[in-house]
Formats: sequence, structure tokens, C-alpha cells
Amino acid sequence: MKRKPVIYKILNTVNGKFYIGSTGCLKQRASCHRTRLRRNRHHCSYLQNAWNKYGPEAFVFLVVEEVPSIEELPVAEDRWLQEHYGKPYCYNLSKHADAPMRGRSGELAHNFGKPVPEEMREKISQALKDFYAEDPSNHPRLGKPHNEETRRKISEKVNAALSRGGAGKYKRSPETIRKLSESQKGNSYAKGYKRTEEERKAISERMKGKTLWLGKKHSEESKLKMGKPIIVTHPDGTEKHYATITIFRAESGLLVPTVQRALKSGQPLKKGPFKGYSFRYA
Repeated sequence: MKRKPVIYKILNTVNGKFYIGSTGCLKQRASCHRTRLRRNRHHCSYLQNAWNKYGPEAFVFLVVEEVPSIEELPVAEDRWLQEHYGKPYCYNLSKHADAPMRGRSGELAHNFGKPVPEEMREKISQALKDFYAEDPSNHPRLGKPHNEETRRKISEKVNAALSRGGAGKYKRSPETIRKLSESQKGNSYAKGYKRTEEERKAISERMKGKTLWLGKKHSEESKLKMGKPIIVTHPDGTEKHYATITIFRAESGLLVPTVQRALKSGQPLKKGPFKGYSFRYA
């Protein structure tokens, strides 16, 4: 075989099906195909399965078009692929010579039905984050508003989620609140952890300018729910229960640091009008 640019077929002489390809040297390319097929490592699974079923003697290499130059091969191959790709008699998995995966969707896609391992997901995610961080203009959605149909679909999904008890204008049902509460009991994610000065500064910077609670106050009911009940022990041993520390402070006039220190230490106060009094959480 002479060295020249051609479009070729690998023809299955048993059923008439074929694979389309292009090359500048058919002898060399045919040898490469045969080697991979014999080793069961050909990139085209349809051709490989047929080779395994019918055997090497069922296949022949045929020149179907001579191309004037190497540079014109991709255009010529694309023309053949556009005509035959996706037909029952064509083994090719690729619709385009220069982009094998373009135009392949559903069952024709290389990894159709194959779940991506978690480790690979993390690598892909990190690679994309780095890519977008390097230049925000790399993001495919930058400056592209959603059309009305997409906005409608997003709105429907959000409203459906909210109606099931998500955040927003819909309130969670008592059953949902109970389940959330049960799931959080016993959790101690960062118990005992103290933020570094850098973390505190970073949080402070993030919160500057935010006015989520500006001008708002907790209701008395909310204060009762958030407050911790305490027990105040008189020097004579009698005890009195308070629903929250705030209620006790309002009655006694003691400052927050005084009560907090006594609660933490467990020791009675050593001076003042409440000398000898001790405090503990109920």
C-alpha cells in the first residue's frame, strides 16, 4: 500500500457493517488497528465486539476515497461520518473526526450509566474551582441570564421545596422541627474549640454591612425558649428556680459577669447583697 491520504473502511464481510477512518498511511494504520483488536483493547467497542465474535478473517480494509492532502483529511472524514454515523451498519462511536465525544449523548456517551467515584468528583470540583478562581470570565454562565422557561422551572422547584418545610415564608411543620431537633441532640461539632484571632477577624469582615437583625428584637417567647433555666441556692440551703438567667438578673439587679462567673465556678458569691448565694444550671 502506498503512503497517501485516504478515507478507509474496516468492512465486516459477514454482515456488511463497517468502521470509517482516515490516515496518511493505510498500511501503518491498519497494522495499529489489528494490533489493538487482537489485544482486545480497541477504542471502538462495537468494532471490538464484532472482531471477537466473527474473527480476524471476517474483516478487510478498503480505501473508499483518496484525499488530495493531509490537511483535508478531517473535512473528508467528517463528511463520511455525517452520512453514516448512528446508522445500524456503522461501527463508529464518534460523530466528528476532531472531537470524538461531540454529539454523543445518552447511551452513545462513553460513560453512560457509569457512576463517577467520589474521589474523582472531588478532583473535578477542585479543578473547576481553581479554573474559575484564576479568571472569573472562564465561568460558562458569566453574563448569561436565564430565559423565562428556565426561570419558571427554577421557581417551581424552589416553591415545591419551601412547601415541604424549607426556609422562607413557609414554616416548618412541628414534625419536621421535632426530627431536626432529634438529629442534632448529642452533636458537639466544635465543642471546646476556640477560634483563632485570624478566624475572628475574617468573620468580622464578612459580617460588616449586614443588617439582617438591624432594628429587630427577640420576642419574650423567643427569649424564654433560648434562655437557660437556673437554680439559685440561698445560704440557708433553700433553692429557687428561674426560667432564665435574664429573669433572675432583672429581679436581683446583678450584672451578667457576676452571674456567669458564679455559674462557671460553682462557688458562692463572696461579697455584696447576695453574699453566700450560689448558682447552677437546672
